[in-house]
Amino acid sequence: MYSRNVPAMDTKTAPPIWKLTTAQWAVYYWLLAHSNRNPNGQERHYYIYRNSFTITKICADTGIKTSPTVRSAFAKLIEVGAMTENLEKTAYQLVPPRIFIPMNASIILGLLGFHKYIDPGVTITTFAILARLDKFRDDKPVYFTKTELAALLGFAK
Repeated sequence: MYSRNVPAMDTKTAPPIWKLTTAQWAVYYWLLAHSNRNPNGQERHYYIYRNSFTITKICADTGIKTSPTVRSAFAKLIEVGAMTENLEKTAYQLVPPRIFIPMNASIILGLLGFHKYIDPGVTITTFAILARLDKFRDDKPVYFTKTELAALLGFAK
């Protein structure tokens, strides 16, 4: 499986279009993991055909209990500009994030699989932020407290 560009920004500095609920993030990550990209690099976005998935499958893989929640996540992703629908309404295009970390699709799907134990949106966001911190540390240790991590994820008051 190919790598995907996963958003890796803290929620305080993220543009408003990336302020999503954890269920919306889970749907976004599921779509991202199952999406395609033009291999010759002429397209910057990822895309997924509408006939290549079902709402039921997304619910099962992400732990979201109801179809309306997934449908409202689709509407929100379109509303905030994280995703668009093509003119023919046959595919969705996922807008690439400005700050990202490459993550293999199998890792995204693996983390989504923990939905019975922990919120997949938070898990993947945490993983991406920590990977980004590690990538840019110039071989020096990066120290942070639980409070600072909570702040990065938008949970601190």
